[in-house]
Amino acid sequence: MRSRPRPISGPSSESGDPVGDHPGGPPPNDESSRSAATREGGWGRSRWWIGAILLIAVVAFGASRANRGSNLPDFEPSGDAISVPTAGELPDATLDEFEGMLVGLRGQPVVVNIWASWCAPCRTEMPMLQDAAEAFAGRATILGVASNDDPRAAREFLDEIGVTYPNVFDPSGEIRVALELTAYPTTYVIGSDGTIRARVDGGISEQRLAGLIEAAT
Repeated sequence: MRSRPRPISGPSSESGDPVGDHPGGPPPNDESSRSAATREGGWGRSRWWIGAILLIAVVAFGASRANRGSNLPDFEPSGDAISVPTAGELPDATLDEFEGMLVGLRGQPVVVNIWASWCAPCRTEMPMLQDAAEAFAGRATILGVASNDDPRAAREFLDEIGVTYPNVFDPSGEIRVALELTAYPTTYVIGSDGTIRARVDGGISEQRLAGLIEAAT
């Protein structure tokens, strides 16, 4: 009786290295496996650190934007200091002259209010700004900027309200452009360090203005 031929044994599926995973040659030995794992582990750690650094950078940038305020214009006055106009005057002012006034007021908060005589909300809030100018006299300055208006109508408006805090006229519109004006009125609160701390588009309440001035001191 002939004995039956014994089957030729192939790689065992229990070895953890299935047949077909390594075409064209035998499975890698333990040393090469460790080298590959080391390389993969090092690259994985590098990617982790790169991701962490990028995340920190993004968070820091976002915090900086949040602290500064995303709607604030990129504006910081510079140049030689000049005096603000006296009460009752409405002189034309260039952007350089306007910046010089802000430089001269550095050391205390400044409230810049851009307005026009044809603007109904401006007429509503102007008496409140006058009250604030009197209440914070010596501690903060209100500086009005009439823009996109008729100079004569603007002067008559100031006389009608009885405004005594300083105002300038923006004949070319370069001041409102530099401050990225989008609505009338708009109020900017500049800190004692000369940087813009807050911006309020449209009318502002007495309580909110007082709080912003105190925070900018």
